[in-house]
Amino acid sequence: MIVEKFFEDKCEATEVGGGYSPFEFELNYESFVEAHRKAVDEWKSTSDEEKKQYGSNIKKFFASKGISQEEDTLQRAKNNSLVVKEISERLKATDQKRVDLGVKHTSQERTFSELIENIENIEMIRSVYRDIKITTRAGRNSGLNATEAKRIKNCLRQGRELFASGRSGPLMVKPLNFFYSLTAYAYAAIVLNSPIRYNLDALPGSHGLVNHRHSCMTQFGGDTPNGTLSELFFALPTHFHKQDSIEIVQDASESLFSYHKSRFSVSISTMMSLIPEIRDYYSLTTGNISRTYPITLELGRDIKNVTLHLYIGDGVDLPPERKIQESFDGFGIDVSHGKYLVRVRLADVHRIRACIYTDISGGFWYIENPFFPVVLPEFCTHFIIVNALSTIMRYAPDVWGEILLNEADSKMSLIIRKYLSAFEEKFNILMLRNLSLYNPFIV
Repeated sequence: MIVEKFFEDKCEATEVGGGYSPFEFELNYESFVEAHRKAVDEWKSTSDEEKKQYGSNIKKFFASKGISQEEDTLQRAKNNSLVVKEISERLKATDQKRVDLGVKHTSQERTFSELIENIENIEMIRSVYRDIKITTRAGRNSGLNATEAKRIKNCLRQGRELFASGRSGPLMVKPLNFFYSLTAYAYAAIVLNSPIRYNLDALPGSHGLVNHRHSCMTQFGGDTPNGTLSELFFALPTHFHKQDSIEIVQDASESLFSYHKSRFSVSISTMMSLIPEIRDYYSLTTGNISRTYPITLELGRDIKNVTLHLYIGDGVDLPPERKIQESFDGFGIDVSHGKYLVRVRLADVHRIRACIYTDISGGFWYIENPFFPVVLPEFCTHFIIVNALSTIMRYAPDVWGEILLNEADSKMSLIIRKYLSAFEEKFNILMLRNLSLYNPFIV
C-alpha cells in the first residue's frame, strides 16, 4: 500500500470549526485592558455600602460592566495583540541585523558545523532572543534569563548531536535521528522567535501532526491537535529573505490566523514537490512538474518609487496564473521572455503573500503553494516530510528496508535518497537561518 500510494500528488483542505486557535479576534485586548483599568479605579472609589450590591465581590462588579472574560479567551486575545505588535515592529525596523555569510563549497561542512556549535552559548542565545523579538527590548530586565537560555542551549546541543548521529549512521535509521534533531531545534526556534512563547514549559508534548502511513498522507492544521509543528509555525510571524542587498520581510499574519480554519491532508510526494534542491529528481521520478520556480531579482525605478522586479520561472515552465495572482494580489504582473514579471514597490514588499524559499546558494525560489493562504516556512515543510519518512521507518520497517535496498520501487528509492542527501547538505544552513542572525549560503 505504501509503495502504491507514495507518488500520489494529493492535497485536500477541509474547512473545520473545531480547531483550537491560540488567537481570539472578537475581543480587542487593548480596549479590554483600558476598560478593566477604569473599572478598577471606579471600584476603589465606590463606597462599602455600594459594594454590598455586588456582595463586595469585584468580579461581580466587572461582570456588571461587561468586562468579565474567561482567562483563556483573554490570553488568546493578548496573543493576537502581541503578534500584531511584533510584526509591526519588524516591518518598521530598518536594520534586520542579519549578517551575510558566504562559505566556499569546499569547506562548507566543517564551517557550518563549527557555526552551529558556536551558537550554543548562553549569552549569544540571550542576544539573539533580544534581536529577533523586537518587542522584548523595552525595559531594563527584558529578554531571556540565563536559566532559560541554558535550557535552550541543551536543546541546541541535543539537536546537533542527533543530526551528527543521523548523518554518520546507517541509512535505515536516518529519518528518526533527523526528525528528533529537528524537534530539538524547533523547541529552541520557538522560544527564540515566537512573540507569544517565552519558555520551554509552555510547549505541548505532541508533534502537531497526524500520519496515515499506509496512505502516505499527513494531516495538519484545522482541528489537528496543537504540537511542535503548529508552535513552530506560529513562532514565525514574519518571513525574512535576503539576497545581496535586497531584503524581503513578509507579514505572515494572514497565514497564521488561517492555520486553524482548514485541516490539510497532504501526501509525501506533494510535500517533496516543494523542495527546490530536488526539483529535477522530483520531475524525473514522478513525471510531474515540481512546484518550485527560480526567482531572479532586480531593482527598478519609476518616477517616484524604488521597485522590486521579480522574474519567476525558468523560461520553460510557469506556475499557474491563478497561483501567481493570489500570491501577488494587487501588484503589477506581466509575462516576459517565458517568465512572470511581478513589480512590487519596496514599501509594499511586506504585502507579498507568496511562498518563497532560499536554496543553499542563497537563490530565491517561488513555491506554488497548495495550502494558500497558509504559507509554510521551509523549516515546517522539512519537519512534515522527515516526520512522514520516520513514520514509515518506525511502523513499516519491512517496507522501509525494501525501499532502501531498491527492492520496492527504484524511483521511490531514488527520490527518498536524494531528499535525504539534500536535507543533510542544507540542514545546518536552515538551522542557522532560524536560530541565529547569520544568513549563510554556499559560494
